[in-house]
Amino acid sequence: MSWTANNLTGIAGIAHGFLGIDEALPPGTLFCNQKHTADVLDAAAAAASCAVGDGVFTGEKTPVAVLTADCLPVLIASRDGQHVAAVHGGWKGLQAGILDNALARFDQAGVDRGQLRIAIGPSIKPCCYEVSAEFASLWPDCNPPWQHTRPAPTRPNALPQPPAMNEDGLWFDLAAYAGLLLAHQDIDAQQVEVSDICTCCHTQALGSYRRRTHWPAARTQQFSWIARV
Repeated sequence: MSWTANNLTGIAGIAHGFLGIDEALPPGTLFCNQKHTADVLDAAAAAASCAVGDGVFTGEKTPVAVLTADCLPVLIASRDGQHVAAVHGGWKGLQAGILDNALARFDQAGVDRGQLRIAIGPSIKPCCYEVSAEFASLWPDCNPPWQHTRPAPTRPNALPQPPAMNEDGLWFDLAAYAGLLLAHQDIDAQQVEVSDICTCCHTQALGSYRRRTHWPAARTQQFSWIARV
């Protein structure tokens, strides 16, 4: 099972996919050794063995990808279909500026930000992403999108939701945080499409780190890729 985004499907010369755990990447796809950094590499650098980074940018006809298991898979393309990027958006990388760095890659290639289309694929949703007060202390100078009441799933959930762990827990919306960061970088909300699929409670076809912490299981992850064709 795989998913696509309408705003990327509508771009001529672009192919992409948010894959399930059992699906293979296109041949020759490049991806990084992800370490929750803010580094977005050019595809040539990503091709190096064990290159560390959490995003890949290219203007070549080489598929690029990221691996996730609750974090945001962010796929970006220029409307002319000439440049693409795949970004791994965990909270650490987002906080450190990985989206800014990805957008800067397009700036350097001469792409106007208004010509970008951005798709955020399946990821953990606030229905399942409980964080602690200690986590909240890491965000002293901003107003992240979390709430004190657990929200309902964005889609009917086929799997149980993790039990609440703290009486004073917060429920964090990682995709909404990415949206705030993009807005601060002059990206209009209409340029961004966000999947409503929760990796934790929607389907076993998607791997979830959070789900495994409550119900031990084999480690599973999924790729998301984009390419010029």
